[in-house]
Amino acid sequence: MVKVTLRLRPTLFAVIALLLAAFSSYAACPLPPPKVCGEFFKAKVVIIGTVTAKQKVDRPGEGLIESWAYQLSVTRVLKGLAADPLMVYSEIGSAELPLQVGSSYLLFVEEYKGSLLIYSCGNSRPISEAQDKIRQIEEIGMAANGAIEGRVVSYLPAPRGGWKGLEAVRVVATGDTGEHSVVTNGDGWFHIAVPPGTYQVRAEGPPPTVVLDLSYDDSDNHVIEKGRCGQLWFVGDAPPGIERSHDFKW
Repeated sequence: MVKVTLRLRPTLFAVIALLLAAFSSYAACPLPPPKVCGEFFKAKVVIIGTVTAKQKVDRPGEGLIESWAYQLSVTRVLKGLAADPLMVYSEIGSAELPLQVGSSYLLFVEEYKGSLLIYSCGNSRPISEAQDKIRQIEEIGMAANGAIEGRVVSYLPAPRGGWKGLEAVRVVATGDTGEHSVVTNGDGWFHIAVPPGTYQVRAEGPPPTVVLDLSYDDSDNHVIEKGRCGQLWFVGDAPPGIERSHDFKW
């Protein structure tokens, strides 16, 4: 669940729609871009497989838009239980992951309302480009601890647009093993090594108080396992017209 503090105005619907789109299945990419050590734990299954058939389908499952349906012959399962053949979907849009019949892939497959989805924002890729990713998966089981990492940013309005990292913001993770904190670097990034456990993570000023939490992971109930890198993205000031007001969740 993503927690956002905002006040809605009629003129802001386009901005809010953009933010919401990032968390409606996978119409857009999450922030920050998932690493193997984060996406592996979110995936329902991780496989190596070969595409045997594909078909364009309209709304193949609850909450999905028009998608490509891919049938795969599974050659190796790296996480979870996978049927063989396996059917996965990729929604047509900015996060679409196009696959070719006859080609083999490393795929991180997530479950969304009963459907198995793949998308282009993470670490899924042709097997010919996946050896380093497979090595990182194999190293996860060797780790003794985990990590919480991410970025604290401010929004840059047009014409520049995008995000600007915020330096010297204190990020605090509080959990079963006590309190762990670090200060962001010059580009807003932070990394906290932590033992396995459940954490609440917050970013504190100066400079600003965090207004939006657009994290890939849940900062309020942040479960860290051995080898897992939790990934967070805090916005220190809001896009134009969004004000601190009340908690809005989706």
